[in-house]
Amino acid sequence: GIDYLLKPIEAQDLLRSVAKFKTLTGTRAEVLPDLSQLIDRIAQRTPKYKERFLVKVGTKLLPLLTSDIAYFTSSEGITELTTREGRRYPIDQPLDDLEQQLDPAAFYRVNRATIARVSAISVVHQHFQGKLKVVLSPAWPLETMVSREKARAFKEWMGDVRSEEGSSGDQ
Repeated sequence: GIDYLLKPIEAQDLLRSVAKFKTLTGTRAEVLPDLSQLIDRIAQRTPKYKERFLVKVGTKLLPLLTSDIAYFTSSEGITELTTREGRRYPIDQPLDDLEQQLDPAAFYRVNRATIARVSAISVVHQHFQGKLKVVLSPAWPLETMVSREKARAFKEWMGDVRSEEGSSGDQ
């Protein structure tokens, strides 16, 4: 192994790894295939997820890293984000838009009213009729349920998510 690249692979990281390979092995540039097409394809396929949100606090705008957000909720037409410390801030985006902007390895649309970060899910209870009850941390006062139809996909996601330490899309 010459280098270690985490997904999503960034073009600059790949180029740096190839340069390191060439230096360590003494390989001439003409021996290696042209990697520009490969790098272009990787760059096109690598989705860019939102890394920070700007929230309004009085007359100020506060930048919050996505990695500091525990979950997003929507109730009575108001969307809020809740930080890992339990602070809540209203935001001007519906959950449908947020779902497209967030890394699916870190966040999951639990139901129509909630998008949760994997680390904010403290317990999942089996519920009647195949539903799941999700307990969020910090605590959310409303019951958070996963429908019977989404329960299997949710459990697969919970079992498949990579550790947030290794996730680079929201750090």
